Amino acid sequence: MGNEKQRSRTCSGGGKNPSWTDTFQFNSTNASMLKVEVFDDDTFSDDRIGDGTLNLAKFFTNPYRT
Repeated sequence: MGNEKQRSRTCSGGGKNPSWTDTFQFNSTNASMLKVEVFDDDTFSDDRIGDGTLNLAKFFTNPYRT
């Protein structure tokens, strides 16, 4: 959020269905979007395998909407 970046631990052995239980706290109180990028963890280069953006204003208005 904003210029703040955080990184999760590497999920080893997750195969095609990895899962994470990491928790993050961000200091920004005025950010409206959260961008998430997912990379594989290779020895020589990490490749982006996915990304997404969460509109925080919509999320906090109705966090349980599916």
